[in-house]
Amino acid sequence: MIKSLYPLYQKLFSSKQDKANPSEIQSAAPISIEKKEILLDKLKIHELWESACVQGESFSQKILFKTQSQLDTEEALASFLQAEEKNGTLEKVEETEAFYADVLGTVYAFRNTREREDLYKRLDEGKKANIHSLVGKALQELFPNPNRKILLKMVSHWIGAGDCVQIVLCYYRLTKIRKKLTQNTFFYAHRGLIFFQQIANPDAEQKKILVEFYIIQGIEFFRQGNKDSSLQKYNHAFEIAQEIAYEDGLVRLLYHQGQWEIKWGSISKAQELWLKGLEKEKSDRKKMPFYYAIGKLFLLKLDLIKAPKNILKGLSIAREKDSFLWEQKFLHLLGMFHKKEGNWNLAQDQYQKSFALAEAKGSKKGKAKSLLLQAFLSYQQGRWKECEFKLLESKELISYLKNRQLEDKIFALLSKLETQKGERKRAKTEKSLYIIKKGEKSSLEDKEDPRIEEYITHSSKPTLSLLKLARHCIQLGDWSQAEKFFAKALDSCKKLSNSLQESLVWKKKGDFFLVQYSLEEAQSCYQKSMAIKKEIYDFVGESIVWQLLARIAFYQGNPKEANDFLQRAFKIQKKLGMTGHQGNIILSMGDILSKQENYDEAIKQYESAYTIYKNCNFLKGAARAKERLGFIAMKRQQWEKALENFLYSLEVCKIQENKKGMGRLFLRLGQLYDRKENSSRALSYFQKALAMYQGIKNNLGCASAFHAIARWHAYYGDASEALSFFQNALEKSHESRNVFVRGSIHYSLGKLFFRQKKLLKAMENFAQSLSLREKIHAFYSMGLTYQGIAKTYLNFHRPDKGILNLQKAYECWEKFPDKGRTSKLCLQIAKLCTQDGKQEEGKEYYKKALEFYKKQNPFLSAMIESEIESLD
Repeated sequence: MIKSLYPLYQKLFSSKQDKANPSEIQSAAPISIEKKEILLDKLKIHELWESACVQGESFSQKILFKTQSQLDTEEALASFLQAEEKNGTLEKVEETEAFYADVLGTVYAFRNTREREDLYKRLDEGKKANIHSLVGKALQELFPNPNRKILLKMVSHWIGAGDCVQIVLCYYRLTKIRKKLTQNTFFYAHRGLIFFQQIANPDAEQKKILVEFYIIQGIEFFRQGNKDSSLQKYNHAFEIAQEIAYEDGLVRLLYHQGQWEIKWGSISKAQELWLKGLEKEKSDRKKMPFYYAIGKLFLLKLDLIKAPKNILKGLSIAREKDSFLWEQKFLHLLGMFHKKEGNWNLAQDQYQKSFALAEAKGSKKGKAKSLLLQAFLSYQQGRWKECEFKLLESKELISYLKNRQLEDKIFALLSKLETQKGERKRAKTEKSLYIIKKGEKSSLEDKEDPRIEEYITHSSKPTLSLLKLARHCIQLGDWSQAEKFFAKALDSCKKLSNSLQESLVWKKKGDFFLVQYSLEEAQSCYQKSMAIKKEIYDFVGESIVWQLLARIAFYQGNPKEANDFLQRAFKIQKKLGMTGHQGNIILSMGDILSKQENYDEAIKQYESAYTIYKNCNFLKGAARAKERLGFIAMKRQQWEKALENFLYSLEVCKIQENKKGMGRLFLRLGQLYDRKENSSRALSYFQKALAMYQGIKNNLGCASAFHAIARWHAYYGDASEALSFFQNALEKSHESRNVFVRGSIHYSLGKLFFRQKKLLKAMENFAQSLSLREKIHAFYSMGLTYQGIAKTYLNFHRPDKGILNLQKAYECWEKFPDKGRTSKLCLQIAKLCTQDGKQEEGKEYYKKALEFYKKQNPFLSAMIESEIESLD
């Protein structure tokens, strides 16, 4: 019986004892272990092994002694354990493998773990729970300030003892191990809540722990974007904290509920909660998060008086308490304030102070953050080289630290920077959406690729991934698939309750409809985006949407309304102090006037934009304004002025190493000399553009340059050479996947074959051009193609088909404000209709043309009226 119950003890008994009754064993005389001269009762030995096996596969001598009240001295126990080690029952655990070896004393492990497990299973449940409780108390006594591993050991023993109060207390202490909340913290709080429910009558101190658990759960659900669950946990915590008058918990709740209100509620409610929390908080150190949050909120509301007051108060406390992290945060916020105020030099000073502070403290992460902010400021000012230098320095620090969040921000800005320099491919190679694993590209054509779906599922930003896929589908001309991705992105936003991303999706969807000239749908999407942006005080986003609504108004033939929308955008940017963006809006105003052929007013706007860009040292913007001024001068045949402006823009591109921009300017200069009929200079610049684009491997730019050279050869009568360049242009446009450029090349080829009287080839290329342009809903270009097809049919002596295609061209161009072009087309259709015997149809088109020419050309309108009368 004893053998079966206690297999570990078998060697303690002789063969005679094995045959004895249990009662005889219990009354037997003590056994002597001669070498150590130790006397231990056999029954005490049984209890000793029971206590040891409850500790686990290994056990501490000191804890074993504390759980055995019948032992007089620890020396006797030590001697016994040493003897057992020699007998082969135990083995000593090295100090390196034990937790706190100096506190726990010698640690032993059972050689036969199976026998230990068997003994543990056979222990009576009541006795087992009692031993677990004794071990838990011993650990508490030995470790007044336990670390995570000791606390987890304590938890396991308190669970064995069934002491829910001690379990909850241990889980609470585990949540306090780290200052920052982690996934483990959330798990400990969750486990603590489960055991808390088993406490019959919790007192006030225990309820404080319950409040803390609910706060931790609320924060974690907030991070996950789980709107309802986070609010529910905060409300539970608030009710209990009020019930027990737990002031510290109430103050923390006010802070976290304010964050919740900022994300899903209202700005004013958040402000009210944070001001209330600041008033209740007594500790200066704990006031810093409130000052930071309130300062940031006032910046969001553009209250440039209250914002710096709170930021400076927080900064003062951070310096007084020698809190490096908070001091750096406040310096960054102060830099943001100066940037919004429009004082970029002061903003740069604050970021440099932050960097110096991080350097003094030896914080690589702090230095990286400061460098990133400085780089962003340089980027906004158009100082590309300085921006790139700071970004690369920051990237080096972050790669050492392996901080994913900061690394993503640096990469995003580097991408923007490389795109500005015309090297889009280099910018997006490493972390492109379509590189699912390192070195493994998924097929861009296969939008159902399971790896893409897997990427989105596991992405930390699924909405943005879906938007990228939608954009890619648009580039490929797959409109229906793009719409599906937009729908998925909206669902993703609703699940995450992310208002900022939802407004972005609506804006991108509006862009999608705008490309198709589905103006009403685009307008509806932009208005939805605008409504959200107003709610969350996204002023920059609101300004951008106003600019897009202005473009729609212009397309709808309302230039006055378009100008009003741009004025609203301008007011927002002026209030924000974003000087460069003000220039962008003025540039857009100039574009509207230029398209209306109101060149005098357009020039005023472009010159105003140029002055703004120049004052804020935004060279790229200044170059854009000069390029537009050069284009108007070229249209007016002011060759010297056009040349001066184009050369200025080209010089800026050279300074900024913007090779893509240089290629574009070479093309502009080629067009200028082509119009001046300086054919050799024109060809020279087209070839320079081609060389530049080939140097940076820009397929789209190469296609445009080949196209320009091909048209030059076609114009000067070298058809065979032209065809060769057209072929190269088509190859590069296929590689760039740009449907619009490919459509333009086929249209030019159609015109070439038409001039050569190769009508079938001309029709074939016009048809291909139309097919491509229809894919991307390029209505203006579609009108040109329909016109080419109509001319070809007329040469085939098919006036019916010619009229039909001219009517389709009219439908395309009717969407645009240029009524002069559509009126000329109406006259052409009217003449063909009357010649083909379609008198009534001809009369209708004459009337449409008359509406325009009555205001523009009295002589021509009189002729049209006489034609209408003759048809009556």
